[in-house]
Amino acid sequence: MRKVGKLFAVTFALAATFAAPAAFAETDEVFVRLQIGGRTLAWPQPLRGALKLTWSLVDSATSTAEARNCGQMVAATSKGMERAGLLREAAGAFTYWQSIAAVDFEFTEDPSKADVLIGAQETPQGIAFADVIHRPAGNMLQGEITRGLICLNTSARWKTGFDGDLKSYDLRYVLAHEIGHVLGLDHPSASGQLMSWRYDERTRDLQRGDIRGMVSLYGPRLRVDAERK
Repeated sequence: MRKVGKLFAVTFALAATFAAPAAFAETDEVFVRLQIGGRTLAWPQPLRGALKLTWSLVDSATSTAEARNCGQMVAATSKGMERAGLLREAAGAFTYWQSIAAVDFEFTEDPSKADVLIGAQETPQGIAFADVIHRPAGNMLQGEITRGLICLNTSARWKTGFDGDLKSYDLRYVLAHEIGHVLGLDHPSASGQLMSWRYDERTRDLQRGDIRGMVSLYGPRLRVDAERK
């Protein structure tokens, strides 16, 4: 069983039964930065260009100390999920965020080298969860994310695309939501954003709050593209 180094972890979920957060102003541009212990969390940014992160699929039993819900993960394929489809939908989910912010994602076949790991829960619960491993960033107000974990409940009913059935879940949409957590966004509301905590199939796209939140963390994609030309 592979052990992943421990620092601190926090867990987020997308679920119809998750307790509603405190009320926020009614706006289509709302977002909430991820804060743990009074520290706002984000991946450390490079001095120039886009943040570059790698991702992979769990290929064997993996244990992460202090991770709440993704602490024990196994390969999703061992739980019946088809690898090619999972890779396709995960790549599409990362593209949600890469298309609007200065973050580049690259797949690696080696899970030990991945910044973000995607796997299946050893003990199924909920729909999906994300754990963020982090460390202090040298002051009391900021922390650095060092690894992200995303674990799927393979006992849930998964699908590709929206069909109005809220008891089955679009894999790409759910993964995109959990990726938003491992990048540093929290739940802003019950609905209205991709990062909202309720799965409702109102829209498949990033909303204005999602975009504003991610750009506030890592800058806009267009700025980085312009620097490369």
